[in-house]
Amino acid sequence: MTRWACLLAFLFAAAIAAGYWWLQGRPVMLLDVPAGKLRCVSYAPFKGDQTPADPGLVVPIAQMEADLKLLSARFGCVRTYSVANGLDEVPAIAKGLGLKVLQGAWIGRDTARNAGEIKTAVELARAYPEVIRALVIGNETLLRRELSADQLGALIRAARATSPVPVTYADVWEFWLRNAKLADSVDFVTIHILPYWEDMPIGIDHAVDHVRAILAKVKETFGAKPLLVGEVGWPSAGRARGPATPSLVNQARFIRGFIAFAETNGVDYNVIEAFDQPWKRAQEGTVGGYWGLYDETRTPKFNVTGPVRENPDWLIHAILSIGLAAAALLLAIRRLHALSMRSMIPCIGAAMAAACALVATARFVAVTSLGPRGWIFGLAGLALSAATACALLLDFTSPAAPADRPRTAPMRAVLDRLGRPWTARQGPSLTLGLLQGVAVFAAAAISLALVFDPRYRDFPIAMFLVPAVGFLALGPRARAVTDAREELWLGRILAIAAIVIAIQEGPDNWQALGWSATALALALPWCGFLPATRGEREGRATA
Repeated sequence: MTRWACLLAFLFAAAIAAGYWWLQGRPVMLLDVPAGKLRCVSYAPFKGDQTPADPGLVVPIAQMEADLKLLSARFGCVRTYSVANGLDEVPAIAKGLGLKVLQGAWIGRDTARNAGEIKTAVELARAYPEVIRALVIGNETLLRRELSADQLGALIRAARATSPVPVTYADVWEFWLRNAKLADSVDFVTIHILPYWEDMPIGIDHAVDHVRAILAKVKETFGAKPLLVGEVGWPSAGRARGPATPSLVNQARFIRGFIAFAETNGVDYNVIEAFDQPWKRAQEGTVGGYWGLYDETRTPKFNVTGPVRENPDWLIHAILSIGLAAAALLLAIRRLHALSMRSMIPCIGAAMAAACALVATARFVAVTSLGPRGWIFGLAGLALSAATACALLLDFTSPAAPADRPRTAPMRAVLDRLGRPWTARQGPSLTLGLLQGVAVFAAAAISLALVFDPRYRDFPIAMFLVPAVGFLALGPRARAVTDAREELWLGRILAIAAIVIAIQEGPDNWQALGWSATALALALPWCGFLPATRGEREGRATA
């Protein structure tokens, strides 16, 4: 009977796990837009370790030919941002593919580079006037505060005086409104509208309406001056900002909604961007590398018609989760048989939940890790979660510990025993104490970083779910003696930081709220708020 009950409990837990992953992978119906060519898309050819910050990098022509051939089937135009790194070859390649080009010239503090960029851009316009729609002299230079509006205007007017094609400048809409006189120096105004990056982030439900409102405001300021939306888009992964949550479905929803609006209202636009750019993650965090309509391997993320799945690989992840839980439970089968039915069923459910959390953590690490250091920290977090899951499973399936003995040893005891063999009697509590200490310390460090420097940092919720829920489930026996002041203070620091994060990010940011709840669950056993065990009370009285 126990064996059948165990199997039924496992199958029930597996069904819930499969349902969880299916919800992430279910097809979501979105607004369809005509499947013809979209107007224009930002093109940066960099992939892998390639970065425009490397002055010696020249992107191979064959790489750009393959990229532009792919884009020519879906877009009528590409926008570039510089003539460096081999991008001066784009107009020649585009000509053979029937693509138009918004040719960029990068403008910054370097006077010599500015002159070289403008000179090359104008030469390209003279050589390919039938390909280059316009020259974009500078991109968000005012936003970066690298030149004044007067200095920038002088460069634009000089380029305009010698260019055979129209000349413009591109910046965030707010900086155009602050420097409206700059419009006299350009043939048309190019504005960037990115609801995710607004000072007051805009949620996906109102993102297209926000674009509509900004366009109306800009047109009111510049009157009959021609207008191009030079960057508009939504990220498919990364940290949420207020109600603005990156996701694949949200990206598809915004792009489709905006295109429908633009085509209906005759808005000229350029989508950001063609391909995910890993190099941007070093500057803007995870979200910086996931603005592409294609991933880094040049695979399209979604079509402009039909349903979209947030997690197309949901079935694989469901199988991995169920298989991982099954393997763990098989290894502990003898311990499970020794348990009562009342204790066995929660263990099975906990194992399945932990397996789902571990697979979710692996997905998080794969998306967010960048460079050797990023992968080291990511894999260390995954290892911590996996080790905690194993240790907790062994603890929950072991004979009940005496009620007057904490299951996790204080950090002082753990540190004292490091480098020496752990006895069979002390081993489990020392292991759990070490894992709990590492988890609380790591969560505190992450939380403090999210308090003082949050803009580009992710919320590693899945990575800490197993330690947070597992140690909280142990109850009072999950914490060290409250006389250990360093642990008491670390727990309270983590709890305070978690509360501050929730307040800073606001009630609309579900990622921040999820992290705050996870961090509070980790902090609670160390905050001194849980009731003391009889052994702890007697120990303190004796002392």
